[in-house]
This record gives sequence, structure tokens and C-alpha cells, in this order.
Amino acid sequence: MEVVNQTDPGYGFWVLFGLFLLWGSAWDKLQSARYYLDGRLAGAHTMSNLLLNARLIQDPLIQRAYIGLLTTLVRYNYEQQAKTAVSLQEELAQAAALVAMHNLSHQQKVRWEPDAHLQDMEMELPPFSLLCLVENALAHGVDPGRDEVAIRIHAGRVKGSMQALCLSGFGMPQPKVLKRPPKGHGLHYLSQRLYRFCVAKSMYHYFEKPVVKGDHLIVQFPV
Repeated sequence: MEVVNQTDPGYGFWVLFGLFLLWGSAWDKLQSARYYLDGRLAGAHTMSNLLLNARLIQDPLIQRAYIGLLTTLVRYNYEQQAKTAVSLQEELAQAAALVAMHNLSHQQKVRWEPDAHLQDMEMELPPFSLLCLVENALAHGVDPGRDEVAIRIHAGRVKGSMQALCLSGFGMPQPKVLKRPPKGHGLHYLSQRLYRFCVAKSMYHYFEKPVVKGDHLIVQFPV
């Protein structure tokens, strides 16, 4: 008499469950790797533009001051690229250096005017987030024909578990660029990082791409 071996139904469930856990672990590692890669690319994008600006400087003393500021940014880029998040105050300090470098390498001067209350906010964001926004504003939003240009930043309203940062005082990026930034553009890396940062923070955080409302660029960060 032939004996038919029957597979325990529970065995198949545990095999599938184990495969699901392995897939989840691999996917999590892949997303983490993409997050840090986007950060390195965002930092490299900014550094490349800053090095190009150094060519515009003819005065050796001004060039030396510019390179000194650039050195601090390179160090920040190297030290922070392996971190998930940095404080708002760290990004503000580096963004101020970015504006100072612009003023050394360009005839038109840009005022740096962050709201004083930002120094008291307990808020984290992905490294290079604010730097990317300020660098983009300096590269594409400063109209040489304007007599006065400023980059202003203040805290917007809290919506759910998201805190808005609002930038103004310069030419706003086009909505289509914000909605679908070209690959290789600084805003593309920022958008990817913000999405993964929100997802990693909590399932209760939602992601919104930066938007322009009136004369303000609004970016949402989880808190």
C-alpha cells in the first residue's frame, strides 16, 4: 500500500513568513543605503557649485577667505554625511557661511536674515536640507538686476506632526521644478531624502514636496 506524505499546512505559512521577513529586512537596508547616498550626492552637488564660484575671485585675500569658509563646509559635509539627522541650528550656521561665500565671489550682496526664534527651536532635519535650499536660492533665485536681495527664513505653522520652514526674499523656483525636479538637481536629492526621512521617523508623518505659495517657498519637516 502506497503511503502519501502530506505537508503540514503550517509549515508553508512559516516558510512564507520567513521569506517576508527577509524581504522586509533587505528592503529596509536598501532604503537606508539610498537615504545616505542621496545625502552624499546633495553635499557633492553643493560643493561642486562652490568650487566653480571660486574661479570668479581675483583678489588673493578674498579668495583665501572664501577657501577658509569652503573648508568648514567640506568638513561639515564629511562629518555629517553618515548621520541620519542634524539640528536646525547646525544647518543655519552652515547656510550663513554659504551666503558669506556668495558675497565674497559675487558683486551683488545677499543679506542673510533667519528669524531669531529659529535658534530656540528643537528640530531635526536631514543633513544638507537647508543648505540645499539656500544654495539653490543663491544659484537660481538671485536676480542680478535687483538692488536688494535677502534670504529670509521663519517657522511656519505646525500641521499635524509636521513643522513648516518658510523661505522668502529671492526668486522662487518654478512649480514644475518643485513637483518633479530633474535628476541630478539639488532639489531632486532633497525631495528623495525628505520622503525617506518622513517615513523613517514615524508612520504618522506624511510627506509633502516643497511648494511655492505667494512669495514663500514652504518645506515641511517632521517633528
